[in-house]
Amino acid sequence: MIIRQWLTKGFVLSELIISMAIITALFILASPVIKQRDHSHLSFYHDYLYHQSLSMVNKETIRFENEYSVINFNEKGNVEQAKTIKVNNHIFVIELGGGRLIRK
Repeated sequence: MIIRQWLTKGFVLSELIISMAIITALFILASPVIKQRDHSHLSFYHDYLYHQSLSMVNKETIRFENEYSVINFNEKGNVEQAKTIKVNNHIFVIELGGGRLIRK
């Protein structure tokens, strides 16, 4: 009687291994179906703000070059030219003056 209660008390190690193997197999089969999202537009946004802040902190002109555009910041963080940049189906508008970056 006591042995029976001990055996049915919880999962046995073999049951745990089998259930983990099933979950792993389902994940491996489902992973190609799941679409990988492209987050390079977030990288552009953060790099833009980093270079703008760097120009304001160091009080110097900084040239920010990437595969989409070349942007020049003056010592106050302002841009020289207003632009519209497309980064992987995301549109960014750089406003003249303050250099504010707007994502549309």
